[in-house]
Amino acid sequence: MMVDIDASISKDIAGFAGTFKLSGTVADDIRVGAGQVLSDASVGGDFLVGTENYTIDENDIAGELIVGSNKIFPVSDKEKVKVTTEDFLGFNIGLSIVNFLGMYIVGILLILGAPVKTLQIEKKIISSWTELLKSYAVGIVILFAIPLPLFLLILTLVGAPLAFLILGVILFLSIFGTVWVESAIGQKILQLTKQKDNGRFLSLLVGRFISVVLRLIPFVKSIYSVSLIAITVGSVARTKYDSIIFAKNSTKKKVEKKK
Repeated sequence: MMVDIDASISKDIAGFAGTFKLSGTVADDIRVGAGQVLSDASVGGDFLVGTENYTIDENDIAGELIVGSNKIFPVSDKEKVKVTTEDFLGFNIGLSIVNFLGMYIVGILLILGAPVKTLQIEKKIISSWTELLKSYAVGIVILFAIPLPLFLLILTLVGAPLAFLILGVILFLSIFGTVWVESAIGQKILQLTKQKDNGRFLSLLVGRFISVVLRLIPFVKSIYSVSLIAITVGSVARTKYDSIIFAKNSTKKKVEKKK
């Protein structure tokens, strides 16, 4: 808090304090960062002060009196931290690697947990260009049309649980469900190269790699991410719709047989 020096010093002085008092002689430079500096010492070098509140007789200083906090301990150009675009690129690549591995593990769990659904979703994406465009269109409609109905449901309070459930499903598909689409993309590439992958693990690996590479490209990244989410939501919605229709038809046939 307080430093009071009265001595004959043959070298430098460097210090920080609330109040810094100095008497005697200093053969070389003085660097002081303090709230208040009081000095009547004879200084053989420069006196660098990091405060505007000081009492110093410049006639006692052989060198210069330099005032300013950035002048106390000057940093050379070599010591300055420089952040370049290459640093950000390296950071992005590091995040991409972590994302690649993490989502690949999630994808394996989803495929193992729902192998039939994985194949059903895949058909809605790669069986034909028509199926792909249908899934994309349905996904875009859902993503852009559903926010208002969900908001209205939340306002009714009674429909809030349903709204939060739907919102949770969409968020899950947007974050994790995209691995199904990536698996389908990888499977299509393997089919074109006449490679077989019954477990879809290699397909997922190929699809994940493509996603990571495309997301490193600034302009393509946004378009690809939105398209991936739209196709995911659309293909899952269409698969669920087909399941509901199939269940209704099965029930109807059973009723007719009983009659």
